Amino acid sequence: PPARPVGSFLYVGEGSGRAGEAVRREFLPCGRRELFGDGGRGVGFRAWPHEGVFGAWGGEGEASRPGGAGLPCIHGMGGERCPLRRTGKYGKGKDMLFSASRRTDIPTYYSEWLCNRLEAGNVCVRHDARRVTRYVFSREAVDCLVLWTKNPLPLLDRLALLRGWPCVFQFTLTGYGRDVEPGLPDKLQLVEAMKRLSEAFGSERVIWRYDPIFFSGAYSLSWHVRCFDALTERLEGVTRTCVVSFLDMYPKLRRRIPALGLCGDSGQARKGLLAAFAAMAERRGIRLSLCAEDVDVPGVVHAGCLSRELVERVAGCRLDVRPSQQRDGCKCVASVDVGVYGTCGNGCLYCYANQDGVPVGRGSALHDPASPLLVGRLSADDDVTDQRCASLKSRQFSLL
Repeated sequence: PPARPVGSFLYVGEGSGRAGEAVRREFLPCGRRELFGDGGRGVGFRAWPHEGVFGAWGGEGEASRPGGAGLPCIHGMGGERCPLRRTGKYGKGKDMLFSASRRTDIPTYYSEWLCNRLEAGNVCVRHDARRVTRYVFSREAVDCLVLWTKNPLPLLDRLALLRGWPCVFQFTLTGYGRDVEPGLPDKLQLVEAMKRLSEAFGSERVIWRYDPIFFSGAYSLSWHVRCFDALTERLEGVTRTCVVSFLDMYPKLRRRIPALGLCGDSGQARKGLLAAFAAMAERRGIRLSLCAEDVDVPGVVHAGCLSRELVERVAGCRLDVRPSQQRDGCKCVASVDVGVYGTCGNGCLYCYANQDGVPVGRGSALHDPASPLLVGRLSADDDVTDQRCASLKSRQFSLL
């Protein structure tokens, strides 16, 4: 192709379903010729000032040249159309992976709000007293929705709304009693809830989390072995992956140590426990994965809770993800968390997101299911930035 003139632009738009028609567009400085596209109805445009605009529609391989003569830009990946990353006065392009939530148990206490936001197609996240970001929260834009929970029972009657969404459940299920997890129902009820999720979304989309592991007088190494064995027996065929990790001593947990009654443990004890876990998991067709731990045990893989492999499998395509860098050793990819700390009523003594004084079994008193914010409402004083997010699906293709 001819050399691109200095100062030319790449034209980026979203297809409406008819060849050559763009319903949204922006101009981005670009120093080289590139191809962008993805989707059954196709997205992907390029413009050279002296050649015009070229639209491409991948489903049928149809190309159009509404802007003038020149080389067409043809793409074809199949599937649904996805919007392209947009930038400008509305803020930089952001990840279209959402976590709901590492900070609180949204499926347990705020499932109505979550479903309202999915239907509305947007969600707001507050950063401080005035700054708020409003994100697109639509099926077309979101690549992966991660639902973190210890009790999805309140969400089970609303699963129909989630069908068709690229969602995955991170389900924490341990054997600890109510002395440690006071806000949770009977564990056999939770096992049945996990089975319901697996039936609805598939065993690969229900990740079992047995964490955090700690040792005490009541919860010894041998107790964990017996508990894990009993759970893996009940969860055979329900999940394909179990994520385990050991308790991290965050500063806010130190005042709860007496209640936990922790005992010291050695690296050798951890290795022995993980080896036993790996053997039991393998017999039941479950892969054992470590989260941010520096111990190596045969049969145990090191992977992020929210790994590239997982989100790409859920999305059904390659994604341009970036690392989260949450903490040392973390292999997760970055996501937008829509939760708020200090709003979970599970009351787990080991939880870094839990705050003393939050009533067990209840959500935030400031929560409004109709609000775009999880806690509180927008006010006239809020500085709201519309984050023009877009799918992270890879859109660069070669003509060769």
